[in-house]
Amino acid sequence: MPPEASLLERSRGALASWIELRAAYDAIDDALADPARADLGALASRVVALENDLKPRIADLSAARSTTVAPASAIVDVWQEIDAVVGSLATRQPQLVRAALAARAATAERLDDLRATRGHLRRYAGEAPREAVFTSRCA
Repeated sequence: MPPEASLLERSRGALASWIELRAAYDAIDDALADPARADLGALASRVVALENDLKPRIADLSAARSTTVAPASAIVDVWQEIDAVVGSLATRQPQLVRAALAARAATAERLDDLRATRGHLRRYAGEAPREAVFTSRCA
């Protein structure tokens, strides 16, 4: 395979991974809007796996971009698409962090309210019933 074709193939693979990461960000955004219906653990694992997959691809493409003097237009097009996806993800990341922190704060507040409600109910109900204690020998 000619070097240009190999570079184009690797670039397209990296682009596919970046697009998949963008889809994972979309899923996280949806999950934060309705956390009761989402498996955030699975989404987090997916993002970590995608990021681990991208690390060597990023290093490879970074080296290729710095050493390739006049890449073919098809390669340049893929690199521009990658740049656009990365730029959109970089813009969205702070928004996702804020949304995650807000969801976490709302959950903590809800748990605190539930704890307080349980405490009130426990005081209202009194102590748990115990077995009868006989205080008289005649009873």
